[in-house]
Amino acid sequence: MKKKNAAAETTHTAAENAAALLNEAKDKLGPLLDQSKDRITPLLDQSKERLAPFANEARARGTEYAHQAAVAVAPALAAAKGAARERYDDMLPKVTEALENLANNPNAQEAQFRGVAAIKALRGDLQLSKKDRKRLHQESLAQIQSLKDTATPKRKKKGKFLPLLLLGALGGLAFVAWKKFFGAQETDWQTHTASAYQSSTGQPTPATSVTEPAASSPAAAAAADTTATAPKYGEGAYVGAEPPEGYTIKGNERSKKYHTPETGGYERTIADVWFQSEEAAEAAGFAKAQR
Repeated sequence: MKKKNAAAETTHTAAENAAALLNEAKDKLGPLLDQSKDRITPLLDQSKERLAPFANEARARGTEYAHQAAVAVAPALAAAKGAARERYDDMLPKVTEALENLANNPNAQEAQFRGVAAIKALRGDLQLSKKDRKRLHQESLAQIQSLKDTATPKRKKKGKFLPLLLLGALGGLAFVAWKKFFGAQETDWQTHTASAYQSSTGQPTPATSVTEPAASSPAAAAAADTTATAPKYGEGAYVGAEPPEGYTIKGNERSKKYHTPETGGYERTIADVWFQSEEAAEAAGFAKAQR
């Protein structure tokens, strides 16, 4: 017990001595630290004032170089972006048309329905309902339409090439007229009109005889004019860049679909034929587009 008390007293005495030494060192070092601070602060201020012009100049040069680099790179970036967007817009109609044809293909639909039915069968449902079939088909078409909506409209591009198209058509008609009345008819090709090298019955349009003059047979000339002007798609159809008033329905020859002004794909569709009514389009073998 005495040893324990002696150790405690020794420890207490050492702590008091250490505290006294620390206070004494603090009293001595405090003025020295204040003097050092007073001396270093002006030196730092002087250094800051001397370095400030160099820092400002470096900042200004860096900003100028960054601006020059941005100006130099901007045309290349814009060209690359435009080229990428153009390629995307060129390929998007083909891809979306293929997807739309696949979505409307009965075999593809049946394969999709069976796949979903198989998943439902694993969960205990043995048959895919008509409601689920319709929902899956609508979802596929909606995904295709959302992909179409990302394309850039090409209305301006179409308007830009329309005068060139008209000039080319007029030049072709003039050449055909010259070939027919003044040149030697060596081939049996004819003017490319709305018949598209065929009559309205689907048979090739017969060529005018090489040896027979155009004015020698009025009946033959009238028959030829009737054949040349006969519409390929029946009554209520027009083929050309500027349809008459009332011909507002667009028909696509490849997909055999027609688009009314109310459908979402109307503006993006390039018309191969114009129809006056939906009945005329359906009579020509076209079906109404879903979207």
